[in-house]
Amino acid sequence: MRTAKILAVMMLCAAVPAATNAQSTLTSVMDDFVKSHSNKEVKTATYLEYDENDSSDTRKPSTFHYEYDFNLPATDNKKIDKLINAFNKDTDKAYNVYTRNAGISDMSLANIAVGEKNKGGYNVNFGKHKERNYMVMLVRDKQNKMKRYVYAIVWYNDTADNRLCGSLHKIYGPDPNKQGSRNGYSGYGPDNIVYSDGEVTIYKNGKPAVIYSPGNMENLIDDEIETDSMSDGNRIYKRSLMSSDEFIRRFGIIHDAFMNLPPQPDNENGYENALLNKMVNLCDKHFSALDNTERKACLKCLAEMRQRCKNKYQEGLIDIARKRLRGYID
Repeated sequence: MRTAKILAVMMLCAAVPAATNAQSTLTSVMDDFVKSHSNKEVKTATYLEYDENDSSDTRKPSTFHYEYDFNLPATDNKKIDKLINAFNKDTDKAYNVYTRNAGISDMSLANIAVGEKNKGGYNVNFGKHKERNYMVMLVRDKQNKMKRYVYAIVWYNDTADNRLCGSLHKIYGPDPNKQGSRNGYSGYGPDNIVYSDGEVTIYKNGKPAVIYSPGNMENLIDDEIETDSMSDGNRIYKRSLMSSDEFIRRFGIIHDAFMNLPPQPDNENGYENALLNKMVNLCDKHFSALDNTERKACLKCLAEMRQRCKNKYQEGLIDIARKRLRGYID
């Protein structure tokens, strides 16, 4: 966290405004958990942002992150069970849920943006510690669809000291996947790949193009996605005819995203397979947009992508895309 913007407070509980209580069961159990322990056992860190246009005495934060770090006797594990049960009861309200048991992977599970970069915002990356258990849910704000709540439970057993350690998180703020521009959020910049709130975005020349989202797998694999009515080049538009420049632009986005993906566990191929299926669709439907020279250049890039494939299925997808292009070279 950015220390300049975080008020690290040793307190029993940081009160969350009633209007933000999107998950009544889980938030109630979280509050009870914090209140039932001393401020030595549970330490609270708070990050707040306010709407600059709201100067009223009763204004509420437009973004918040309450983090409760706990260090308890190992015998308190039943309290974690209560949190887990509450979490499971509220998952029907979530649009994304991420869970992983300890000992499986140290790959990022959910990278959550908190606040705006120019106000001291930051990202919370859940999943980077293999020895920890993670439960993360994202809930849309019914009053403002551009914002979302994030609730997370992280815990592990410190066997050396016989302690139960971890943290609880309550986050509220703009959903970066709903924003027209992501430049205000930390971690985003030109010509890079961003993993946030379960969605993968690659930036080309400072403009984002959505590649993959677990909640919209079928739609986003489709090469002819209609994302909005704008024509500023930020999105991939639905169209029946495609220029060679547009084909090369899309081809380059998929190629760069695939080649620059961080290593994924062998059993987690969702991002990679989504990109490869998208490449097959592009080459199959719009091969006629290219001339022979352009097709040959794309074939070289596909050969490069094939070397990065880690199983026969992925190699097969690349072979299909190459066959589509190669078959139409005069």
